[in-house]
Amino acid sequence: MIREVVVLLRSSASVDPGVLERFCGSVSNEIGLPVRVAVVDGAAGQIDAIENREAETAVVVIGDALAEQRDVLAEARTARDLVWVDLDTAQRPRDGGVAATGIANIRGRGLEGVRWAARAAVARAAVPVHEESYGALPDHVGDLRLPEGDGPHPVVVLIHGGAWRERWERDLMDSMAVDLTARGYATWNLEYRRVGPAGGGWPNTFVDVAAGIDVLSRLAETYPLDTTRVALMGHSAGGHLALWAAARGGLPADAPGAGPEVVPAVSVSLAGVTDLVEIGRRGSEEGATTLFMGGLPDELPDDYALASPLARLPLGECTQLIVYGFADRVDLVDANRRYVLRAREAGDDVEELAIEGADHFHVIDPRSAAWPAIMEAFERAFVGTAVAS
Repeated sequence: MIREVVVLLRSSASVDPGVLERFCGSVSNEIGLPVRVAVVDGAAGQIDAIENREAETAVVVIGDALAEQRDVLAEARTARDLVWVDLDTAQRPRDGGVAATGIANIRGRGLEGVRWAARAAVARAAVPVHEESYGALPDHVGDLRLPEGDGPHPVVVLIHGGAWRERWERDLMDSMAVDLTARGYATWNLEYRRVGPAGGGWPNTFVDVAAGIDVLSRLAETYPLDTTRVALMGHSAGGHLALWAAARGGLPADAPGAGPEVVPAVSVSLAGVTDLVEIGRRGSEEGATTLFMGGLPDELPDDYALASPLARLPLGECTQLIVYGFADRVDLVDANRRYVLRAREAGDDVEELAIEGADHFHVIDPRSAAWPAIMEAFERAFVGTAVAS
């Protein structure tokens, strides 16, 4: 069990230690653990601090020189309770580098990455992670966590958000994965190509998510997974993908992601983007939807018709849980409410959970006041297929 997080900062880094210490104080309040800054000299100082850290201490390494940091981390041969924060966005590797050491890394978020790294380090130390591939590309991976017991276990596929942009990765869902695993679910925290150099967007992201879900049938040959009891749970842009994936059975045979091998019993959208067409027209999130789809809805009507959950209704036998907070962005709240009404009109089984005071991130934070209600609604939707909490 982690009792402290240490953030290692090189004395030569272009970071003000006082600013970082103040920021880490706010992170400490958020995660309920001490988060302190340790300034060290050079690579040797980092290696010494990592290898000689106290027991039950997680480490966040702030890196600013990619090649040298890679060697430091490879030599340290650390456990899973370490996360590397890459401040050098000009040299973000898609393969090799830090990724080749097997150490978790957060890229492209600046010093804000320390917040997510601290959460990820604590979560990764709590439950062992089995990283598995579902394809040949660096982003074709996922983290599998298994609950106690022989199984076979029901599975929750977690699909992270972040406006489909590359700097946001599956670490966003780590805390949720730990909580769900403690409740008796196997969790499959899925990565996929996002908008950026990796080539995500329409249709590649959709192909990835479909393949990442279907690989559960292969993983079940090695791990005790019950692929007849699968739930999809996505946040924000991942909520869009969770609902879209639940609709794969109704796609035309030649559409990206058609022909599912693994059919979910439940699909949960947490502050999800349920209507790509209207959100795209409004230009929400600085035009993230049009970047993701490659154009405006009126320019690509056929693509949007295949990609937008609202356009794929009815979803059929898959139960849907639509969760959103009234403190979220009003366009997103509006889209979720309209989706619920349309889905019910189409005859789908839909439960709506609208939470007063909850914002965009409360719905994925197990420490938030919203979480117990979300879990209660989820397990009610999953009744007959899920284990009791």
